Amino acid sequence: GPRRDYNDDAVKAIKEFVEKGGDALFLLSPALKGAREDTDENAKLIELLASWNVQVNGNLLLDPSGQGVLAVEDFSQHPIVRDMRGLPALIPLARSLEVKNGAEQLFSSAADIYSTKMLDLAKMQASGAPPKDASGPFVVGAATAVGGSTEGDIKKQGRVVVVGSADWATTAMLNRFGNRDLFLNMVNWLSADEDLI
Repeated sequence: GPRRDYNDDAVKAIKEFVEKGGDALFLLSPALKGAREDTDENAKLIELLASWNVQVNGNLLLDPSGQGVLAVEDFSQHPIVRDMRGLPALIPLARSLEVKNGAEQLFSSAADIYSTKMLDLAKMQASGAPPKDASGPFVVGAATAVGGSTEGDIKKQGRVVVVGSADWATTAMLNRFGNRDLFLNMVNWLSADEDLI
């Protein structure tokens, strides 16, 4: 959950690491202003993820009550989440993703979720209700394989998981519903230890 923009050297190091077969988990919360600590958009990192077929959108997802916590139950058949049916995850302060060719959707929001591009909390509170820019469902988690290197006879691709929220994996949220299982499944898939999922 980076709060500040990564510089060119940091983004280059991440790119080289993953494209040589390294694995990475990206938890990217919305770029909110007016919170305890503002969050930057991190445009260079988002551009890198887009080159790996995962587009991170500049929005905030809200449920019909106007709260920022999504109960996610729509899981794909990807190894990370295929056994999570019936065990929802709670994802607070999320932004949406779009998956392109080569990337896979992991989970999405319910259809009654809406997005807003109003990311200034002071303006949001003053307006009473943020504008509804689009309606769900929205992709919130995605996975992809990137590049690769050859070690002996083994070709290793980098594995990447992207979630449009960082707060679901904090100490306060990790023990809620399926959050811990979801997090551990991601780590096990990234480490290629899929028997532990």
